[in-house]
Amino acid sequence: MIRNLLLTLGLILVTGIVAFAQQGALKGKIFDKDTKEPIPFANIVLENKGSMVGGATSDFDGNYTIKPIPPGKFDLKATFVGYKTSITQGIVIGADKIRVFNIELTATSEMLEEVEITTYVVPLIDKDKTVSGATVTAEEIAKMPNRSANSVAATVGGVFSQDGERGSVRGARGDQTATFIDGVRITGMSNIPQSAIEQVDVMLSGLPARYGDVTSGVINITTKGPARQFGAGIELETSQFLDPYGHNRVAFNLMGPLIKGKNLNNTAVLGYFLAAEANFSEDGRPSSQGYYTVNDDVLSSIQQNPLRPSGSGTGTFLNAEYLRRSDMTHNKTSANTSRQNYNVIGNINIRTTETINLTIGGSYIYNRGNSYSYGASLANFDKNTLRTDESIRGYIRFTQRFPVAEGSTSAFKNFYYAIQFDYTKNKGEFGDPNHGSNLFDYGYIGKFTTYKTPSYELGNDTVDGHFYENVWVLNSWDFDTLTTWDPRDANPLVAQYTSDYYDIYEGDPEGHYRNFDEITLGGGLYNGSTPLGIYGLYQSPGANQSGYGKYNNDQYNIRLDASLDIKNHALKLGLQYEQRISRSVNYGATGLWNLMRGRTNFQLQQLDLDNPELISYDGHVDTILYPRKYDAFSHDGKLFDKELRNMLGLPVDGLDYLVIDSYDSE
Repeated sequence: MIRNLLLTLGLILVTGIVAFAQQGALKGKIFDKDTKEPIPFANIVLENKGSMVGGATSDFDGNYTIKPIPPGKFDLKATFVGYKTSITQGIVIGADKIRVFNIELTATSEMLEEVEITTYVVPLIDKDKTVSGATVTAEEIAKMPNRSANSVAATVGGVFSQDGERGSVRGARGDQTATFIDGVRITGMSNIPQSAIEQVDVMLSGLPARYGDVTSGVINITTKGPARQFGAGIELETSQFLDPYGHNRVAFNLMGPLIKGKNLNNTAVLGYFLAAEANFSEDGRPSSQGYYTVNDDVLSSIQQNPLRPSGSGTGTFLNAEYLRRSDMTHNKTSANTSRQNYNVIGNINIRTTETINLTIGGSYIYNRGNSYSYGASLANFDKNTLRTDESIRGYIRFTQRFPVAEGSTSAFKNFYYAIQFDYTKNKGEFGDPNHGSNLFDYGYIGKFTTYKTPSYELGNDTVDGHFYENVWVLNSWDFDTLTTWDPRDANPLVAQYTSDYYDIYEGDPEGHYRNFDEITLGGGLYNGSTPLGIYGLYQSPGANQSGYGKYNNDQYNIRLDASLDIKNHALKLGLQYEQRISRSVNYGATGLWNLMRGRTNFQLQQLDLDNPELISYDGHVDTILYPRKYDAFSHDGKLFDKELRNMLGLPVDGLDYLVIDSYDSE
């Protein structure tokens, strides 16, 4: 015993980076039902689905302790010569909790194969009730309409429910609630198949010290493990022909032994558990009130002709702001919000001896769907944001117990340790369903060609010592006289606004489309702009609902849980090393064209007044020109302008004026 203890402590020192796993314990006293005398050296075995989880032998005073125990529901079997075998079914062990249960054995004068089976009754007062919250078992979950662990947690008092799913816990922010699945702290999605859930423990207050960075609560989800006998289940669920929401679900689970042992009560030496689930929903945002959408023919009409002339000779109105109630249809379902979800979880349990256990497990979750937007529900639902999320988790846990030898009087007993390593990868992205990661397509509608001419004013200047009075002096090279338009198909519905505007005022550029200001004031659009909303409430057809973003997070964990009983006291030790790597990027992609426009030519805003050029007519100087001036100080830090000029083969310090809207998006 001492040698093994020293070996284990040495392993802890070498590892250096370990932490608690969420394990429970069962302790109590075994005694004669009639005489109330303690029964020493009785055998107690704890089983789950016929597979042995742990065991103990009562001491001289009849006391027993079984630890560590993963959270779940178990059967307790007690045997002793001259007494009937006792089996108590349905003992619930919570995460980080000690369950106290006393066993009564009935004496018999004959050696008969008689077993006394009782059902466990939850005590009115829990002796280890130091944490507020609740435990929900698989049997209770099976009777609920809830399908996810988070929605199950929402049934516990103190957990706010939002649309049937978990909201805040004790009023705190979402990131202040820690969720664990099989001892792995969750980053990203936490949904797993309902058939895989063994138990959900919700802890709201009085949290153990190991949760020192949690301020609201802890949700600990335990999944099922291998069974001694093969078992399988399948679930099929659909509303396809019963309602308009198109919900479909298929799930299955498998469990059983791969190799059975001969000296381990016929338990599984190598066992497995596997569960998978797939969900498909045509309506990802069901509503009892339904939604209004524009009729197909009316929608097509305002897509093809979004503008009408104002009648004043300038400006336009939105045709969509002339919609009537008869132009709309009330639907029970939301449009273009379909979603799909796949999740798989499983584990393999290797038990070579009664005191050594190795578990390897993991899960995979994938979500894909279109987000609902109220503003887009009337006329722009085709552009609902597309989101994908993916989570991959894996863990390896090694547990070893050092049971007390029969008849031992040592004060040190029930020593065990558990080492776990886990890894999580969580990644995803969101964006426009048509553009994805093509950032420059978001705000692009076509090519604009702007024709410029110099502008002058009467003034005076001295050149080479000669004073010139009342001559034409250049004040700008960039007076716009005409802007022509060549549409592209990256955002055809948005481009149609500008095409409509040009068609309405065709052949009349004066005051209508000499420059971008006149175009936008009149109701047209240019690259990087968004059409006006319908009455300020709904998005116009073709408007991009979001930019583009993605994230890629990693989490590494090494942890140890060690425990030793010294007489009637338990000493626990836990160490942890956790590393998280969070990476994310978000782009306001539609506005990139506005940003590019503002990041070019900044160094060419001034005129070079020190190098004038004289223009004379019949020997008389009547015009003074000033070339553009390159301002190196203003150009410093304008990396985009420099890189663009390099890509176009232009000198970085040149005087070429770049018109961003004259380029394609590629």
